[in-house]
Amino acid sequence: MQRLLSMLRVVAGLGLCVLAMAVGAAPCTDSIFYSGFRTGDLTHGCALGGSVSGLPTGQVARLRNSDGQQLYLPRNGTFRFSAPIATGASYSVAMDNQPVGASCSVGQGSGSNVVSDVTGITISCLASGATNPVFAGAAGVGFPDPAVIRHSDGYWYAYVTGGGVARSTNLVTWAWQPAYTASGGFNWGTQGALPWAPDVVRIGGQYVLYYSLSIWGDTNPGIGIATAPAPTGPWTDRGKLFRSTEIGVENSIDPAVFTAQDGRVFMVWGSFRGNYMIELSADGLALKEPANAAGSKTLIAGAPIGQAMGSAYEGMYVLFRNGYYYLFASIGRCCQGATSTYSVVVLRSTSPTGPYVDRLGRSALALAELGEPVVRGDGTRFVGPGHNSIAIDDGGNWWLVYHSYAYSNPALDRRELMIDKLTWDMDGWPSVANPGNAPSQYPFPP
Repeated sequence: MQRLLSMLRVVAGLGLCVLAMAVGAAPCTDSIFYSGFRTGDLTHGCALGGSVSGLPTGQVARLRNSDGQQLYLPRNGTFRFSAPIATGASYSVAMDNQPVGASCSVGQGSGSNVVSDVTGITISCLASGATNPVFAGAAGVGFPDPAVIRHSDGYWYAYVTGGGVARSTNLVTWAWQPAYTASGGFNWGTQGALPWAPDVVRIGGQYVLYYSLSIWGDTNPGIGIATAPAPTGPWTDRGKLFRSTEIGVENSIDPAVFTAQDGRVFMVWGSFRGNYMIELSADGLALKEPANAAGSKTLIAGAPIGQAMGSAYEGMYVLFRNGYYYLFASIGRCCQGATSTYSVVVLRSTSPTGPYVDRLGRSALALAELGEPVVRGDGTRFVGPGHNSIAIDDGGNWWLVYHSYAYSNPALDRRELMIDKLTWDMDGWPSVANPGNAPSQYPFPP
C-alpha cells in the first residue's frame, strides 16, 4: 500500500524545517546512496529529491533524521538521496552556526515514500536577524569607535564617540543605555569639543573611562578620565590626563588602556602623528611620572612628526595572548563614506612596550603602514572597517568589535557596529577568516 508524504512543517522559533513522513509496509528499493546513512536503511524508503535555495555565502545546511544521521545539502542546488525512513522518523533542515532569526522553510514534494521517489521538495532558507551591521546606532552618526567590556550582570557594554552607550547579551542584539556623561560635562578642552573614541576598563573595583576631548581640526585635543561604580554610571569626571601640547604629541586622541602581565598599567594613544605608550599609576587614574610626562612616553608605532592622513596608525588596542602582546591598529583614510580606505592590522611583541613587528619582523616604527591584515572593506557591501576592540565569549571565542560603513545604508552617512569572529593561525596571528579578510555579512552569535 502506498503512503503519501503526509506532513511538512516548520518548528516555530527554532528555524528548523521538519519533514515528518509516514511509512508503508512494503518498502521499495533504490540504488542512490550517500555516505552517512546505514545501508540497511535503504530498505525503509525510496529516494527523496528536490532543491535548496537562499543559503547565504559561507553557510552549510544539513538534513538530519531522528536517528542522528545527517546529510550535507548542496548550496542552492538540487539534491537526491536515499531516505533511511523508519516508522515515525522525522527530518529537520537547518544551517550550521545558524544566525539569530535565520530560518528554512519546506515546500511539499510529490510522490510516495514507499514505492516511488518523492520529488520536488523545495527547501528555502533565509538569513535574517544576525546580519552585519548588528547595530546602526544614531541617525546620521552611527556607532563609531566602539569599546566593549563585559559586566558581572552578563551584559556586554559598548561605548562610542559622542557619549553613546548600548548593551547586549550576545553581541548581536543591542539596546541603548544612558549616555556616558558627567555633572557639568567634559569641558576642560577646546570650546565645543566632545568626547571621542573612549575606552573603558575595570580597575580596583571601579569602571574607568578614558576619553578623547576634541573637535575636527582641533590643534590641542587631549585625553581625560572619568570613573563610575557601574558600567552605566553615574560618571565622575576626573578631568584631563594631558593635552597634546603638554605631552608633546600632536593629535592626542584614541586612548586604550591595558594591564601587562606584571601588573603594570599602560595607555596607548595617538592618531596619524605617531603612536605612543605611557605607564599609568596602579589605579589607572594618573600618569606614573606626572612631573616627567613628556619624557616618560615611548613611541611604539608611526612617525614622531606630522604625517599626512593614511601614512600611519590610529585607534589602537592591545591584548595579551600566548606570550605576545598584540597591537591592533587602524590604517588608511577614515570617516569619508564611500572613499574611506580604513582597515585593521595587527603587530605583536613579547614586551608591552615593544618593539612591535609584523609577520616578517618589520618594525611598526618604519615609515610605512605595516601589519598583518585583520579586516578590510570588500568594495561591495562594506567600506572603511576599523577602530576595533575585542570581546571573548564564554566559549573562549574571540570577537572583533568594530565599525564600518555599509552599502545597505545607501547614504553612507554613518559608521555602524559590526562583529566578526577572529581566528588564530598556526603562527599565532589573528584575522577575520573570510576571503580577502572582508567583513562577514552573516556573523554568528556567540
